[in-house]
Amino acid sequence: MVELFKSQIKGENRVLIVGFGKEGKSTYNWIRNNLPCLKTGVSDKNHKALESIGHNDNTEIYGGDNHLKAIDKYNVIIKSPGIKLNPEITKNKTVLTQTGLFIKRFSKQITGVTGTKGKSTTASLITHFLKSYDKNAVLLGNIGIPAFDMLNGISDDTLIVYELSAHQLKDVKHSPHIAVLLNIFPEHLDFFENFEKYREAKLNIFKYQTPNDISINGLLFGSKYFDDDDLQYIAGKLAGNPDIFKKVRDLTPLKGNHNIFNIIAAMAAVTHSGITHEMCLKVLPDFNTLPHRLEFIGEVNGVKYYNDSISTVPQATIAAVKSLKNVDVLLLGGFDRGLDYSGLTAFLPSSTVKYIFFNGKAGTVMYNLLKNRSGKIRLVQTLNIADAVNRIKNLKGIKTVLLSPAAASYDAFHNFEHRGDTFRHLVLAQKQEQ
Repeated sequence: MVELFKSQIKGENRVLIVGFGKEGKSTYNWIRNNLPCLKTGVSDKNHKALESIGHNDNTEIYGGDNHLKAIDKYNVIIKSPGIKLNPEITKNKTVLTQTGLFIKRFSKQITGVTGTKGKSTTASLITHFLKSYDKNAVLLGNIGIPAFDMLNGISDDTLIVYELSAHQLKDVKHSPHIAVLLNIFPEHLDFFENFEKYREAKLNIFKYQTPNDISINGLLFGSKYFDDDDLQYIAGKLAGNPDIFKKVRDLTPLKGNHNIFNIIAAMAAVTHSGITHEMCLKVLPDFNTLPHRLEFIGEVNGVKYYNDSISTVPQATIAAVKSLKNVDVLLLGGFDRGLDYSGLTAFLPSSTVKYIFFNGKAGTVMYNLLKNRSGKIRLVQTLNIADAVNRIKNLKGIKTVLLSPAAASYDAFHNFEHRGDTFRHLVLAQKQEQ
């Protein structure tokens, strides 16, 4: 990677890292460890994020609202995901990304997984199947493990499972050897100009593949959450055996048809490593559900609580309600990114849901869409999730509570994990009071 990096910066002795989140820190640490004499600038709006950088004569720090002005001083920019740069300020400059560099170096070893929903579960399933049969496999990327953090553990025979977000794919010029695209729904429209730009970023996972590479494309099956007939057809196409669908459904610990599709896609991906479908089925029951994805938290006073904080789009919430089948109470809302909630609000009156608790601006949007068409559902606007959980404990005749917000979390939380952890803490605190 050192030689590739040197070739990409074209002899420059100064680089600027823009954005100092997980990936920015990973890039900075790699440079300091491998190219200690390289003059490196670090730019981030958040001064607090920069406090972890110790003194180094070869490091320059730029923070605050005007941090992007530092770009004028550098010819090589290393951009972190989620940072949006005006093309005018990077004109005639070399703009690199950690993801782009990593895929360029290791493309033939990478199984890349993307999709609006399901990518963490599918990438984890692929890794589970590979490791269960003693394959030298690593999982990294958007799941929370920056690629450069894993470089020391990667050899020529390592199988790399790379979870890829649209932000990471936006600027890549290479694609993985095996590319898995699960679905595309409107998401991150606060970052991308429109849905088509977001879709283009996702499709970059295939764009640079060669005829010798492998594509597994959920869009070919309609990019939706599937019913049984759909899944039997998909199993026949992807796995070459429609009966696989029934076997997966019987063996999987994961809830919902959307997860059955994720499993079938993962099975298709690992066949190219010599792992048969029957081998996958043997170890499928050992796979543990990831946190915040229809995660069963516990039972309090006879009521079961589920954390599905990962559901940040309405399609995912519909799938969650269908998966649990008998949801009595649903928690919706959060940060409003202008998503279309009409499909969700049309679906809910025909569901089993008896109460919906709303919070945040997105919750207000959904409340207004539902208030004249909710049927027998009781609609409750709340201050926050804590207020909702406190009110729910006094309800009678309910058995299942689901947090599946259909909205992002950034109005009140760091991310969806923070929101899910908060919900779990609130529920378990009630359990301790029993």
